[in-house]
Amino acid sequence: MLVLDFLQLIADLRKKTTFYYRSDNQNWPLLLAEPQTEPQACLLLTTTTGNKTLHQWELLFLLKQPDYYQLPIYVYHDGKQYPIFGFRMVNQQAWLH
Repeated sequence: MLVLDFLQLIADLRKKTTFYYRSDNQNWPLLLAEPQTEPQACLLLTTTTGNKTLHQWELLFLLKQPDYYQLPIYVYHDGKQYPIFGFRMVNQQAWLH
C-alpha cells in the first residue's frame, strides 16, 4: 500500500485511534515512521515491545509529506520487513495487516 492510499483510508478515523501491527495473534505497538532508501525506497514503520503506540493524528502528521506519497509502507518486525495491505478496526484500534 502506498502512503497516499493509507492517508486516505485513515483520514476519517478518530484522532485517538491507536495503530498496531498484528502478528502471531499478538498486537505490536508502532514506534516510528521513517523513509528508507536501501534496498528499495519505502516508508518503514517499526514495532516496539513498549506500551505506547502511534495514534491517527501522529501518523497523519508524520506521513503528510509530498515526498512520501508514492512510497510503499512496510512494517519492520522481528528483523524482517512486511508489506502493509490495509487494516482492520477492532475495539477502536487499527490492526495493520
